[in-house]
Amino acid sequence: MLLKGKVAVVTGAARGIGREIALLLARHGALVVVNDYGGTEAGSGGGRAPAEEVVSEIKRSGGQAVANYDSVASMAGGQAIVKTALDAFGRVDVVVNNAGILRDRMIFNMTEEEWDAVIDTHLKGSFAVTRAAAPLMREQKSGRFINMTSTSGLIGNVGQANYAAAKLGIVGLTKVTALDMARYNVTANCISPFAWTRLIGTIPTETEAQKARVEKIKKLSPAHIAPVAAFLATDQAKDITGQIFGVRGKEIMLFGHHRPIMRIHNDEGWTVETLAEIFPGTLQHHLVPNETSGQYFNYDPRLARRGRTLRSPPKPLPTEQDCAGEARARTPSCLSCSSSSPWRPDPLAAPRPRSSSQSATSPRRRPSCGHGSASRARWPWPSGPPRTTAPRVSSGSRAGETSPPSASCRGSSPPRATRGRRGRPARRRRASS
Repeated sequence: MLLKGKVAVVTGAARGIGREIALLLARHGALVVVNDYGGTEAGSGGGRAPAEEVVSEIKRSGGQAVANYDSVASMAGGQAIVKTALDAFGRVDVVVNNAGILRDRMIFNMTEEEWDAVIDTHLKGSFAVTRAAAPLMREQKSGRFINMTSTSGLIGNVGQANYAAAKLGIVGLTKVTALDMARYNVTANCISPFAWTRLIGTIPTETEAQKARVEKIKKLSPAHIAPVAAFLATDQAKDITGQIFGVRGKEIMLFGHHRPIMRIHNDEGWTVETLAEIFPGTLQHHLVPNETSGQYFNYDPRLARRGRTLRSPPKPLPTEQDCAGEARARTPSCLSCSSSSPWRPDPLAAPRPRSSSQSATSPRRRPSCGHGSASRARWPWPSGPPRTTAPRVSSGSRAGETSPPSASCRGSSPPRATRGRRGRPARRRRASS
């Protein structure tokens, strides 16, 4: 049992994803605090029966669990939940912040009460329980925080301004918790789950597109989320922190983080006029589409082959005509287009590894328009092209380093592995004289 003797607190554990996580943690030997105040999906009402049912099921299976009925939406509630774990088991090793409600409304109709209720339960609730448990984990120098985010915040959804703000706020909370607690061997990670739960059951089904989306989600079981949460709670995941995972059926994905994907620089500073001139030929080509989570994740995860490493969801790539048209524009933002331009390469861009044939004083031609920079401008994915193989190791660089892309986006292709015998990087042989 990978979690034998560990004490886990799971909020919102009476139904759906929280219930599956609590049951799986218990099956792997964890002592579980099942927190749920028994309210509706909108947060109203309350009752003890839902949490007690999960506790009874864990005990029937030979595990140990206690129930807690406090709301996570207050600091006092967070303290009471953690105190239940201390009174029953003497410590806290794992916290799964899963409790949540929905109050969907278009932004022009949302009330203050609807905003506050969702923010208090999701974002403040995650903070309240984390704040109560963090000093204990700091003292014992070990612990795990597992928080639930959503693609409603990571990507976007219509009519969920409160929910999206809370879920993206949880990402920021998780990142800073991971940084603050790293020296104490405490990790913090996010999971963005795709599963049919009673919260998802509140999605409107007025149009055919909405009905089709709901039918697709109904095929995704909350039981698929639990193994990832349980793994992140184990000692085997001690080096995994500050990450965002997605679970969609039998597919597990790792999300990128907000990092620059394209940069332009002007030695003379920017004006409205220069931005109006340069923006269409540079940054505008790399704008993130304004789309919903359902539009982005529009493929069926059940079609994935067993044991296959999947690429990111299919998205159209820029055509050769697009790249050629941009090159023909010859804007002064690119050093390869105008040597007298005031625009210069980004000083923060990663330097290109020199090969043995290059002079130490030879200049690097790195266009500030992004062609050939570390942003990998041609690819629509923020972190560059998806890889299913190891990156290429160029001559003059250490094993494991990735070769930067070429100095032009035209005709570029994803890096491929160059491997020698026994998996070692292949060495470039010099031509015989």
